[in-house]
Amino acid sequence: MLRVLHPDGTAVVTCFLPRTDLSMLFRRHLRAAGHDEFGSPAKIVLHYLGRLREAVRHGLLHHYEQDELARLLALAGADSIQCFSVLDD
Repeated sequence: MLRVLHPDGTAVVTCFLPRTDLSMLFRRHLRAAGHDEFGSPAKIVLHYLGRLREAVRHGLLHHYEQDELARLLALAGADSIQCFSVLDD
C-alpha cells in the first residue's frame, strides 16, 4: 500500500474488532437510506457480514489495536499516522 501511494496521498485502513457487529451497522445504513433489509441483496450482504464476524471471532482473521497498527505502519515507512475510532467505537 505504501509503495504505490502518492507521496501526498492518504491511505485509509479500517479495523473491525471481534465485538463489532457489522450486521447492525449495515441494517442501520439500510434504514437510513430507506431500503428494505429483508430484500435479496441485503440478505446476501448480511450473510457474508455474519461469516466475516465469525471468522474474526474464531481467530481466523487478525485484528490490530490502534497502537499496534500504527507501529506496524511506521515500521513499513508510513509518515504521520493518525488513528480515529468510528462506527460507535
